Amino acid sequence: MDNVPNGYVTILMGDMNARLGGDNTGRELTMGREALGEMNDNGELFSDFCAFNDLVIGGSVFKHKDMHKATWISSDGNTKNQIDFISISREREPTRHKVEERSRCGFRPLSSTRDFQGETKSLEDSWG
Repeated sequence: MDNVPNGYVTILMGDMNARLGGDNTGRELTMGREALGEMNDNGELFSDFCAFNDLVIGGSVFKHKDMHKATWISSDGNTKNQIDFISISREREPTRHKVEERSRCGFRPLSSTRDFQGETKSLEDSWG
């Protein structure tokens, strides 16, 4: 991250195995209150990393139904977690877009992660 030139947009995305939860107390500049579950150790590390590098964690900012937030579902279908995230440079936050994740076949697989099709909406669309 130190080698990214000033003015460049940084986008970090992947399977972080991090659960963030909805309590963003003390982390308001880094994450919203809309993530699933409760924060785990990886969530704390990921949030701290994003805060240190001036990144905002997407997937925690916009309201969605819980069934649309889950990026991992257990094989029995009872456990749902949000462990995949996209983060973007905070200085680009006014242009940040909401990404809606959709299953290609209209249903979710029972385990692992899924393929995504993205649809973007601006913050202004959500707030307006």
